[in-house]
Amino acid sequence: MKKKCFLLSMITVLVFAITGCDTLVEPNGDENNTTLTLAGTSWKLTAFVDAENNTSREPSYIDTLNGVEIDSLFGIAKDSMYTLTFENDSIMSGRINYNQIGGGQFGLYFADYDTNNLLLRFVIQTMMCCDFGDGLLYANILTGIDKSLHFELYPQVLHIFYNDGKEYLKFNKIEEVCNVY
Repeated sequence: MKKKCFLLSMITVLVFAITGCDTLVEPNGDENNTTLTLAGTSWKLTAFVDAENNTSREPSYIDTLNGVEIDSLFGIAKDSMYTLTFENDSIMSGRINYNQIGGGQFGLYFADYDTNNLLLRFVIQTMMCCDFGDGLLYANILTGIDKSLHFELYPQVLHIFYNDGKEYLKFNKIEEVCNVY
C-alpha cells in the first residue's frame, strides 16, 4: 500500500512538473534568444554610443542653416527621422532626416544571425541636397563606409556596431510602423 501511494504521488508530481513547464519556458529576451529576427520590425535611433569611452549622445535635430531644433520639416515629424524598417527578410527602408533611404528594390539588407554581421545596401532618395544634424554621419555609418557592421538584436533594442566595434547606433523598437515612402 505504501508503494502504491508513493508511486501515485510521484506520478502526480511528474504530471504537474511536465504540464507546468509550458508556462515556465518562455523566451526571456536575452542575447541567447535565437528566435529574434529583423524582418517585420521598425527601429528609431536613440543614441550614438561610444562603447570604448562609455559615453552616448542623442541624435541631433538642429537645422545647421538656422541653428534651431526642428520638430517637423516638409510635413515629416521628428519621430519619423533616423529610422530603419526591415520589411521582410531582404527589403529595408527608413529615413535619415527628411531624406528617405531604401524601399523596394532600392533598399536591401542581409543579416547573418550566426555571426551577427549586417550588410545594408540602399539608395538615398533626396528631397534636399544636405541633411541637417547627424544625417550625414548616420548615412555614412549605414552605407558601410566603415565596412564592419555588426549587430546585436534584443526584443526592444537593436545595436549596430561600427568603427571596429568601438561605437554603435542604439535603436529602440517602434511598435507602430509608419510608412516612410
